[in-house]
Amino acid sequence: MQNLNIIFIHGWLFDSKVWCGIRNYFHTKHSVKMYDLPGYGKNKTLKLDHQKFCDRIFSDINHPTIVVGWSYGGLLALKSYSSINSNIKKIFLINTNLNIMGKNKTILNPENIAQLKSNLRLRREKTIQKFTYEVLRHSKYLKQELIMLNKIYYDSYWPSNNELIKNLEYMENFKHDIENIQRDIILINSENDIFNDMEYLKGLDNKFIQKKIIKDVGHLPFISRNKEIYSLIENSI
Repeated sequence: MQNLNIIFIHGWLFDSKVWCGIRNYFHTKHSVKMYDLPGYGKNKTLKLDHQKFCDRIFSDINHPTIVVGWSYGGLLALKSYSSINSNIKKIFLINTNLNIMGKNKTILNPENIAQLKSNLRLRREKTIQKFTYEVLRHSKYLKQELIMLNKIYYDSYWPSNNELIKNLEYMENFKHDIENIQRDIILINSENDIFNDMEYLKGLDNKFIQKKIIKDVGHLPFISRNKEIYSLIENSI
């Protein structure tokens, strides 16, 4: 399918620079937009709630579009996709934990989220460094990815503690009905992602949901697996 709009929505800590060159794979065929959520990157608009921000983006779409959301950004995309009628044809959720409150324990669970909020208040810089390491820790390409990520974000300012904690609380309270949704969703998950409940994902049974697996990388696949992500998306649109 040619001449699509493709919207990318980033995750909890990293702004739109996290996509690390994936634009180069898409821009010759499609119109690509990579948003910074309010309070992230170049978007200094702090008063607008992230869900309302995404709702506004989805509501304004008047051209065939797909949306790619990563992690926290995938939750925002799913909620807007479920509730707003638009020209969005399908969404891709990359390493989005849809079962944070579930019984299957992952690194992204209520107890760890509570600890993360506390650690941000007590020792912000160290906590951000540790989280950055965790998103890559189980990748086969850990060293190379750490080097590249540090290059990308060496001069960046992270969102404020208030913003980060508010968004963690959003994840804690997130509810969805993906089991019954009747719109196309493609779940792309890294095999080594410790932030996700893979057992829950395996049990999802909905004819509108497709599942794809990326091998060898952790929660952040946009350095070592950009080409593979491009192929998975391009072959599904």
